[in-house]
Amino acid sequence: MSSERRITIQKILRKGLSFYEENGLLKFTVIAPEYVEVKNSNLSLVLPHQDNGSYQSLDECFGTMYPKPECEIKYIIDAGAHIGFFSIANVCRLASCEEVIAIEPDPDNIELLKHNVSQIPGVRVVPGALSTSEYPVQFERANSNTGHIAGSPGHSDTGDTIHVESLSLLELLPATWNEEQTWIKLDIEGAEYGVFDDLLSSDFRPAAISAELHDYFGNSGKDIVQRLRDEGYSVTVEGSGERGNVCRQITATKR
Repeated sequence: MSSERRITIQKILRKGLSFYEENGLLKFTVIAPEYVEVKNSNLSLVLPHQDNGSYQSLDECFGTMYPKPECEIKYIIDAGAHIGFFSIANVCRLASCEEVIAIEPDPDNIELLKHNVSQIPGVRVVPGALSTSEYPVQFERANSNTGHIAGSPGHSDTGDTIHVESLSLLELLPATWNEEQTWIKLDIEGAEYGVFDDLLSSDFRPAAISAELHDYFGNSGKDIVQRLRDEGYSVTVEGSGERGNVCRQITATKR
């Protein structure tokens, strides 16, 4: 393992050490030139060895970026599931969690996503991209956690495009799910604006929403936050910088 990668891992462990220790995710092993295994006595998580985005995702999902809702959560939508760390972390944290729908558009991530979540109960992987389109969408492939629908706010064309299935959030939500026990996470690289429009135009009001709003000032990030507050959510907004393409991480909980 390179010294740079070792420093990255040490930084991750220091930042989220208490949660890592609680879950035993402290053993990192290079299992092939392309992959690293992170394991404890129950789980064996695999991530690409040289992909900084995967280490970032591990840090975010097993760290403090996504506060656990105070209410009982039984159902989770993990949109932009990447290789499964948010789904896994929160099935571990939430003893009440029964079902997770993990949505991922990038075919390069789906094999690892399926491997990683296969070790925990109740997670269903759905290939495709959340979108408001009725037709397959053009997906710009990029680093593992930054692929995006063509034309999405905050992103430029990569020149490496494929078509993926367009998925409607409202159509994916099972009729049996209780909104007061549902947590929706959106990390979908700019497509969140259309998805929020659909969600807030419906009657479904999940107990908690965690989302990254891309190009927050260049688009309607502040409007989304205000609409959520008008609908009775307490919303926190985190992030820095006000120039250029900056993101904000929002956490919304029903009052």
